[in-house]
Amino acid sequence: MPITCDSANDKILYAAALLTGSAKQWYLANETRRKPDSQSGWCVWARYEDFLKDFIAVHENRNEARETKRNIQMEFQKAGELIKDYVSRMRTLNMVANLPRDLLWEYLIIGLQPEVCEYMKQTNKDSLDVAPASPEMCFEAITSVGRKVENERIGEQFMRNAQKLKEQTQAAARGKKPDQNPQADKKPEAPKPSGVPKKKSKQGEKKKSLVSSEKYKTAEKKAKEPGEDKVTYSMRQA
Repeated sequence: MPITCDSANDKILYAAALLTGSAKQWYLANETRRKPDSQSGWCVWARYEDFLKDFIAVHENRNEARETKRNIQMEFQKAGELIKDYVSRMRTLNMVANLPRDLLWEYLIIGLQPEVCEYMKQTNKDSLDVAPASPEMCFEAITSVGRKVENERIGEQFMRNAQKLKEQTQAAARGKKPDQNPQADKKPEAPKPSGVPKKKSKQGEKKKSLVSSEKYKTAEKKAKEPGEDKVTYSMRQA
């Protein structure tokens, strides 16, 4: 917290507030030898790094550090494990082991999945042999490369799923047989009721009217011929 803890004394006081047990007793015993500091008033250690060095020298379990160095060599990225989980585990172990930068980089590379190492070779041939400038940069470099490989893996899986779905759709379309009788799907027309008379064509009506007119004229002509019985108006109308 560079804003809140902007001096060595603030950093040490913050860290001391988190100590318990024998570590707290050790810090309280050292308070008796505090000396004035130009920036923060009173401070036992001029730098936070000095405090940390003394703290590790007193409380470090050398057997634990030795065991951790041995265990960190046996750590590998498991199949399907995310790179962030692998790096987090290695970082935690290195807090105790405190390996040199080159040795830490070597163990990190050995524990990676083969596809991650292959990607590093393709992008930069010298990346496997030359370690970054600090242990933290080693962790950041491994995390960056691992995430790129994971993103490519996710993209390839997505493309495979899309291709598989496309093949299944095409196979389903080829397996559907076309109908042999295109009229089979048509609905039969409803039968027309027998009681409804059919419409007469205009031509038929015209022909019938002409025949009736001719018959009427013939009957009227016969009625006017001499010697015939007289046909009255009412008879003609009938």
